[in-house]
Amino acid sequence: MHPLAAAVRRLTLPVVRRFTAGRTVSDAVDAAETLVDQGFRVTLAGGGVDGESYLRLVEELAAGGLLEDTDLEPEVDADRVRALGARVVRRVPASDRLAVESDRVHLAERGPSHAAKLDYVRCVNALLAAPGEPVFSTGDRRLVEIIGERARWYDRPPGSFEYEVPLGARGRHALSALGHTVRVRVPFGPRWYAVGRR
Repeated sequence: MHPLAAAVRRLTLPVVRRFTAGRTVSDAVDAAETLVDQGFRVTLAGGGVDGESYLRLVEELAAGGLLEDTDLEPEVDADRVRALGARVVRRVPASDRLAVESDRVHLAERGPSHAAKLDYVRCVNALLAAPGEPVFSTGDRRLVEIIGERARWYDRPPGSFEYEVPLGARGRHALSALGHTVRVRVPFGPRWYAVGRR
């Protein structure tokens, strides 16, 4: 490796590690184990991870007793992964036409625009008004505050819904200390960056 490339890698690796588990299945399992030990739930989102690797991931999570607290967001072979007993996530982008058709909706932000944020809040209201245990995926601190305010309005106690925050986001320990269920979305695999930006 070129000396300049090696120096850049040494400097950037700690920053990258804050936002990704790494490139391999073992990296993902290690990250899940650490987070579950800290009291968090986990969503593992693989970028560029093939179906066989996902099947191995499910086996390793089950062997480590981590499958109960871990959702998976595979790009491929979702049915095969689900058949092994794993919970597979389908992220739903926020839209004012959201149909509340499932107990477990992972609501994702559509983007940083004001209109997208308004759509997200409309969906938060719809999901909190309905039965089920929605998962609200956001790294936006203001949206986290709004979700908390709306949950109180709908008399939804902590534990009746989940916050999902990206790996590297601050504030998850504070939410957990308030009694909320907090899930950490952990990108991994060769294309972790693309998955982390979804």
